[in-house]
Parts: sequence; structure tokens; C-alpha cells
Amino acid sequence: MRWPIFWIFWALCASQAIPIGFSSSELSHLAGDPVATHKVVLHISKDKADVGSLVLALFGQTAPKTVENFVGLASMAPGYGYHGTIFHRVIKDFIIQGGDFERGDGTGGYSIFDKKSFADENFDLHHDKRGRLSMANAGKDTNGAQFFITTSESSAHLNGHHVVFGQLVGGFEVLDLLNTAPTGENDRPVSRWAIEDADIFVEPPAETGSLGSYRFFMGLCLVSSVCYAAVQWNHRRKKVVITGFRSM
Repeated sequence: MRWPIFWIFWALCASQAIPIGFSSSELSHLAGDPVATHKVVLHISKDKADVGSLVLALFGQTAPKTVENFVGLASMAPGYGYHGTIFHRVIKDFIIQGGDFERGDGTGGYSIFDKKSFADENFDLHHDKRGRLSMANAGKDTNGAQFFITTSESSAHLNGHHVVFGQLVGGFEVLDLLNTAPTGENDRPVSRWAIEDADIFVEPPAETGSLGSYRFFMGLCLVSSVCYAAVQWNHRRKKVVITGFRSM
């Protein structure tokens, strides 16, 4: 019974170190970022043919209202949102922009909050990585539904003007395809690049400090107790069998 106990102990330790829902490769793109609370997978098509997915980590502790809005629109919870919408604007080595479910040209879309715009939460995070997920707007405190993902390593001039609330952690090959998509008037892609569907995963908040340690310790005690009980039960079962044999 020693090996099962070891592996259970190892699994418990690993579960404390690696957040459920993100692979090690995805986590590598979150270095220096705050806790990711959500994972959203956008399934992308080009002229209705599947090309892959954009995998986004959202920072719900840093920008809770902005994340709530994005998740609501991605899930179509209010009865409207991103499903079937296009990326209407692509500027190579700068951004890809989408989210206008109302008109599809960059002039429409609204939030889940009474279908109105909402204020900028903060500018704590910067556009200092390729794949930053940020809110598009028409000026201060005019956030609605439109968003963009950066395709350059740094776009510092956007800092203080657009709220960063997520980071691309997977599907960079799809981002590359969109980044180099041929465009026409108003930076609109010639082909129809669309969000067909979305999968949403909520990341359980990590437990830290005394509460997390206490629960880990209690869980370990519980596992040990179960294993000990199993050993004792097996031992007693063997004794019964042997006694029965001797009595014959």
C-alpha cells in the first residue's frame, strides 16, 4: 500500500502548484501576469472553414467587470454576443479587432450591462506582450463589446487608453494567419474571419496562506486514514480466512 499513498501525495502536491485548466505551455505565456480566473476558447473560421482556436486567459481579479462582460458575450448569456461575429479590422503587426455583433463594421455592439457602455476599470496591465486582449473604445469610459488582440510585442501608446484584461495563451498560429490576412478598405479582411463558437472554463481561485495549508493537511490526513483503514481491513480479512482453514 506504500506506492499508492506516495502517488496520492504527489498528486495532491502537484494540484497545489499547477492551476487546473491551463497546460504548462499555456502558463508560460502568463509570466509576470496576475492570476488567470477564466479560460475562453474562441473557435475561428475563415470563409466558414475551421482554422483552429484562440485560447485566452482572463484576469478576473484585476478587471472583474470587463471580464464579466467578455464572458457574458462569449457565452451569449444575455441573448446576444460574439457567436457568428467577424474580425472586422486587421492591421498587420498591430492588432486584430472584433466583437461588433450589431453591425460588423466597428460602429456597433454594446455591453451586457443594460446594453450600455461602461467605464474603464483600470490601466494596471500594459500592452507589453504579443497577444494582449484589450477593450476597443471610442474614447474614455466607452467600453461596449468590441475588443482587440495585439500582434506586436509592444504597443505602449495604447497604455492608459485601453483596458487590458486578458492574454492569448494558445492558438498563436491562428493569430499569425489573421495578422497576415489580406485586407481592403478600412483594414477589413477580404475573407470572412469569424468566431463560430466559444468554450468557457472558470478557474477555481487558488487557496493561499493558512486556509490553503490547512485544507491540504486535512486532505492528506483523510487520504492517509482511508489507506490505513484499507490495510487494516485487508489484514483482518486474511486472519478470518486463516482461522477458517485451521478449523477444518
